[in-house]
Amino acid sequence: SRLTLLSEVGLEYLRLGQPSRSLSGGEMQRLALARELVSKQPSCFLLDEPLGGLHPDDVVHLVRLFQRLVDQGHTLITVDHTGWLIPCADLHLRLHRAGDRHAFAVQPMRDIAQAAIRHPRSATPAGF
Repeated sequence: SRLTLLSEVGLEYLRLGQPSRSLSGGEMQRLALARELVSKQPSCFLLDEPLGGLHPDDVVHLVRLFQRLVDQGHTLITVDHTGWLIPCADLHLRLHRAGDRHAFAVQPMRDIAQAAIRHPRSATPAGF
Protein backbone atom coordinates (compact mmCIF):
# COMPACT_ATOMS: atom_id res chain seq x y z
CA SER A 1 0.00 0.00 0.00
CA ARG A 2 1.03 3.62 -0.37
CA LEU A 3 1.19 4.11 3.40
CA THR A 4 3.61 1.20 3.77
CA LEU A 5 5.77 2.64 1.01
CA LEU A 6 5.92 6.02 2.77
CA SER A 7 6.97 4.28 5.97
CA GLU A 8 9.73 2.36 4.18
CA VAL A 9 11.38 5.59 3.09
CA GLY A 10 10.95 7.35 6.43
CA LEU A 11 8.08 9.57 5.32
CA GLU A 12 5.31 8.00 7.42
CA TYR A 13 4.53 11.41 8.92
CA LEU A 14 3.31 12.76 5.56
CA ARG A 15 -0.41 12.84 4.79
CA LEU A 16 -1.74 11.26 1.61
CA GLY A 17 -2.72 14.09 -0.70
CA GLN A 18 -0.36 16.57 0.97
CA PRO A 19 0.64 19.25 -1.56
CA SER A 20 4.10 18.63 -2.99
CA ARG A 21 5.00 22.31 -2.55
CA SER A 22 4.97 21.70 1.22
CA LEU A 23 7.74 19.06 0.98
CA SER A 24 11.46 19.69 1.38
CA GLY A 25 13.93 18.78 -1.35
CA GLY A 26 15.02 15.69 0.58
CA GLU A 27 11.42 14.57 1.06
CA MET A 28 10.75 15.03 -2.66
CA GLN A 29 13.83 12.98 -3.49
CA ARG A 30 12.80 10.14 -1.17
CA LEU A 31 9.26 10.22 -2.55
CA ALA A 32 10.58 9.94 -6.12
CA LEU A 33 12.76 6.99 -5.14
CA ALA A 34 9.84 5.31 -3.38
CA ARG A 35 7.77 5.56 -6.57
CA GLU A 36 10.50 3.63 -8.36
CA LEU A 37 10.08 0.73 -5.93
CA VAL A 38 6.82 -0.12 -7.66
CA SER A 39 8.23 0.39 -11.16
CA LYS A 40 8.95 -2.68 -13.24
CA GLN A 41 11.50 -0.82 -15.39
CA PRO A 42 15.09 -0.59 -14.13
CA SER A 43 16.24 3.00 -13.82
CA CYS A 44 19.52 4.78 -13.23
CA PHE A 45 19.63 7.43 -10.53
CA LEU A 46 22.31 10.09 -10.15
CA LEU A 47 22.10 11.35 -6.56
CA ASP A 48 24.14 14.30 -5.31
CA GLU A 49 24.76 13.88 -1.58
CA PRO A 50 21.43 12.17 -0.84
CA LEU A 51 22.36 11.73 2.83
CA GLY A 52 23.38 15.34 3.40
CA GLY A 53 21.67 17.00 6.34
CA LEU A 54 19.61 13.95 7.28
CA HIS A 55 19.06 12.66 10.79
CA PRO A 56 20.82 9.29 11.34
CA ASP A 57 17.43 7.51 11.50
CA ASP A 58 16.57 8.93 8.07
CA VAL A 59 19.97 7.81 6.76
CA VAL A 60 19.15 4.25 7.81
CA HIS A 61 15.80 4.40 5.98
CA LEU A 62 17.41 5.79 2.85
CA VAL A 63 20.29 3.30 2.77
CA ARG A 64 17.78 0.45 3.08
CA LEU A 65 15.79 1.97 0.24
CA PHE A 66 18.93 2.23 -1.91
CA GLN A 67 19.71 -1.43 -1.29
CA ARG A 68 16.17 -2.43 -2.20
CA LEU A 69 16.33 -0.41 -5.43
CA VAL A 70 19.64 -2.08 -6.37
CA ASP A 71 18.20 -5.51 -5.53
CA GLN A 72 15.38 -4.76 -7.98
CA GLY A 73 17.85 -4.02 -10.78
CA HIS A 74 18.12 -0.24 -10.55
CA THR A 75 21.50 1.51 -10.76
CA LEU A 76 22.45 4.20 -8.27
CA ILE A 77 25.36 6.58 -8.77
CA THR A 78 25.89 8.76 -5.73
CA VAL A 79 28.15 11.53 -4.54
CA ASP A 80 28.72 11.05 -0.83
CA HIS A 81 31.05 12.90 1.51
CA THR A 82 29.91 11.08 4.66
CA GLY A 83 31.31 7.63 3.86
CA TRP A 84 28.07 6.01 5.02
CA LEU A 85 27.40 4.53 1.58
CA ILE A 86 30.80 2.85 1.16
CA PRO A 87 29.67 -0.47 2.69
CA CYS A 88 26.79 -0.60 0.17
CA ALA A 89 28.83 0.19 -2.94
CA ASP A 90 30.12 -2.09 -5.67
CA LEU A 91 32.69 0.45 -6.90
CA HIS A 92 34.37 3.43 -5.33
CA LEU A 93 35.40 6.39 -7.48
CA ARG A 94 37.82 8.62 -5.62
CA LEU A 95 38.50 12.15 -6.87
CA HIS A 96 41.67 13.92 -5.86
CA ARG A 97 43.98 16.74 -6.88
CA ALA A 98 47.16 15.89 -8.71
CA GLY A 99 49.14 19.12 -8.86
CA ASP A 100 47.06 21.60 -10.83
CA ARG A 101 44.81 18.85 -12.22
CA HIS A 102 42.02 16.72 -10.86
CA ALA A 103 42.34 12.98 -11.15
CA PHE A 104 40.28 9.98 -10.19
CA ALA A 105 40.68 6.30 -9.48
CA VAL A 106 38.08 3.54 -9.59
CA GLN A 107 38.48 0.67 -7.17
CA PRO A 108 36.35 -2.41 -6.53
CA MET A 109 35.03 -2.30 -2.99
CA ARG A 110 37.02 -5.39 -1.97
CA ASP A 111 40.16 -3.26 -2.52
CA ILE A 112 38.71 -0.53 -0.32
CA ALA A 113 38.09 -3.06 2.46
CA GLN A 114 41.65 -4.33 2.14
CA ALA A 115 42.95 -0.78 2.40
CA ALA A 116 41.12 -0.61 5.75
CA ILE A 117 39.40 2.71 5.17
CA ARG A 118 37.80 3.60 8.47
CA HIS A 119 35.24 6.22 9.36
CA PRO A 120 34.81 7.92 12.71
CA ARG A 121 32.59 5.87 14.97
CA SER A 122 30.47 8.94 15.71
CA ALA A 123 29.73 9.45 12.01
CA THR A 124 28.11 6.06 11.43
CA PRO A 125 24.36 5.88 12.03
CA ALA A 126 23.25 3.10 14.36
CA GLY A 127 21.25 0.27 12.89
CA PHE A 128 23.11 -0.31 9.64
